[in-house]
Amino acid sequence: MVRGRLIKINNRNVTSADYSDDRARRLIDREFNLSWAGKMRPDNRIVAGRWWPDAPSGTDQFSVENGIAETLGIRLGDKLTYDIAGSVVTATVTSLRKVDWDTFNVNFFVIAPPGLLDNQPVSYITSFYLPPGNVELLNALVRQFSNFLLIDVAQVMAQVQKMMDQVARAVQFVFLFTLLPGWPCCMRRSPAPRTSGFTGRRSCAPSARAAASWSAPIWRSLQSWAPWQG
Repeated sequence: MVRGRLIKINNRNVTSADYSDDRARRLIDREFNLSWAGKMRPDNRIVAGRWWPDAPSGTDQFSVENGIAETLGIRLGDKLTYDIAGSVVTATVTSLRKVDWDTFNVNFFVIAPPGLLDNQPVSYITSFYLPPGNVELLNALVRQFSNFLLIDVAQVMAQVQKMMDQVARAVQFVFLFTLLPGWPCCMRRSPAPRTSGFTGRRSCAPSARAAASWSAPIWRSLQSWAPWQG
């Protein structure tokens, strides 16, 4: 993985001020994670252009993920220029890819053919499965290689699930709180004629409106509270 900042699209200098979209601004203001590959990953699919199976090493080509291409206004045939630690690298966009991010495999927005990013400062990234109960192996790995950065995806997903469970409980509480004020009215059985029954149903309306008015501020407070617990 090579980190570089996008500074030009074709011959036009690029800054965050060129974009109104917040995501586009953030992408321009930060460094991209670039990589290289001779063979396309199975969770990638070409949607425009062609991959480089037979291209010579070091060919000036980029393959760009189609979502980020749409966000930044990048089209097939555009020339992208990256500043990589003071070194300028320019290449033509020869393909756009659809990436299945749900696989949690290592993927990149911008990929170059082998050789183009040679001699650039590089970091290596990979993913692996660690069976439960082997946490000590990770601790030993970090102790031996202090420059390693480990991200436990299972732990991250568990935290996300915990937050979603808290939100679900908050929704159930608000739903119950909304129903309780109108429950006696709805359960009341009146022997009166049909016309008075209509009046009885109308009398439930204030209770329902009151329940809605009570639950609205509680729901807003729970929305701001629940996701940050734990």
